[in-house]
Amino acid sequence: MKSLDEVRAAFTGLPEYVTMRQVADATGHKFDSVRTNWPRQPDFPPPTSTGRNQLRSRDAVLAWYEEYRASSAGRPGPRNLVDRARTVAALDVHLSGPQLAEVFGVHPSLIGYYASAHGGGADPFPRADGHGLRSWPEVRSWFLRQAGERGGRTSVKAAEAIRIGEMREGAAASDRAMSASAQWIAGQLGVGEATARQILISNSGPRLHRAELGSAVGISFSMVKYFIHTYGPDGDDPFPPADDRGTRDIAAVKAWLARHRGLKEPSQVLAALEGLSDMVTSSQITAAAGISDRVLREWAKQPGFPPVARIGNARLRERDLLTSWYRARHGLSPAPSAGS
Repeated sequence: MKSLDEVRAAFTGLPEYVTMRQVADATGHKFDSVRTNWPRQPDFPPPTSTGRNQLRSRDAVLAWYEEYRASSAGRPGPRNLVDRARTVAALDVHLSGPQLAEVFGVHPSLIGYYASAHGGGADPFPRADGHGLRSWPEVRSWFLRQAGERGGRTSVKAAEAIRIGEMREGAAASDRAMSASAQWIAGQLGVGEATARQILISNSGPRLHRAELGSAVGISFSMVKYFIHTYGPDGDDPFPPADDRGTRDIAAVKAWLARHRGLKEPSQVLAALEGLSDMVTSSQITAAAGISDRVLREWAKQPGFPPVARIGNARLRERDLLTSWYRARHGLSPAPSAGS
């Protein structure tokens, strides 16, 4: 990106009406970003011609760009972001694009603009990791450097680092600790508590999507799906929740599995259910499936779960209906027909 004086000098050599390619060259921004993002701004000068090479007033574009660089009070821009970077603590956390936008008080598209327009060069915008997160201290330092301020790889102060470590451990321990942690992070970064909770979750340790999670913790993918559906957020000890990117903390999942030793794979549950008599009691179902009464009550609320039939004083369910429901729920192969 060129300095404003360099941009002004470049514009003096342009014709009265300019293409977006000429604008990109004169300002030092990537053409694809200029062509795609700038016309979306409501105050960007409209074209004076139609067709493939639309022309815009050179003077109007320069005036818009000067305002864009100067960041007028009515519209967020670079200077506002630098001011915000100065005031927010350099907490050692990684943030998604929408989370960075909330910290800066801008639309997420502006973060995307910086990532695309300044992805190369000697001082590129901090790159996202495999989960789409960027280091907040690095992003903060990058904006400070654009203003000519000293902005090395700023790290969090030791006391704050200890505090964040305590918050992460507490979040895994109880919801009360999670709430306290989220409130503290919300105050430090100036974001809402819901966003702070997501930040805390996504920064708590190595994380994986559910398709990759099974191999990392030693269970099958179908078992991961089973736990997610069966041990939902309303239970006493729910399966570790996903963050807004759909990833789960590996350590939290391993700890949860350690508390639930003896849980069966869906195929094992099905085999146990098929071994029951034609009509089964609730206690027989829970014993065969290795589930609690609470989980069975949740099953009973699902569409297609076999209803209770009263036979004398007994409350029974039909085994074949139960196994058919279980097969459909977990995508298991249908039972072979009698003639096959």
